[in-house]
Amino acid sequence: MVLNSTVYEAAQASFRYHDELKSTTSEGEVEYRAEIIKEYGDMRLVKLTTKEQLDEEGKMMGHCVGSYYEQVIAGHLEIYSLRNSSGPHVTFEVQGNDVKQIKGKQNKSPVEKYLPVVKQVIMDMKWNPLCYDFKSIEWGKTEEEKDYLRPVAIKLENYEFFK
Repeated sequence: MVLNSTVYEAAQASFRYHDELKSTTSEGEVEYRAEIIKEYGDMRLVKLTTKEQLDEEGKMMGHCVGSYYEQVIAGHLEIYSLRNSSGPHVTFEVQGNDVKQIKGKQNKSPVEKYLPVVKQVIMDMKWNPLCYDFKSIEWGKTEEEKDYLRPVAIKLENYEFFK
């Protein structure tokens, strides 16, 4: 039991859990349908709200989003999935308008071919993409992307911390 473990043992259990998840990725159409928020050609952004949807996303993507259900139903965060007919490809964790995580399969960066859609989703949803995974999505390649972040950059410049 993790609660009776040392910090080292708990960390080791967490690593084993994530390693097991990485080995379970799969392809194919999802069984548990989610609400489609927006379509992008053959891709669609869906919002995951049920335990079954989150568990399935975690299994197909090989990461731990299935463990976020309690936070989702409590309203602390929202989970979105970018999918096509072969299944999910990118998972977004969002709190308010702030993106907290952008993950591809096995907690890796999203595959490069999906990055234009990832960035379009962020702009369409009016999310703030500044998070730990920001660098991995290669933001700033287009003028539209640069313009989108200008207001955020101006706010950051005004924080006392940066002066």
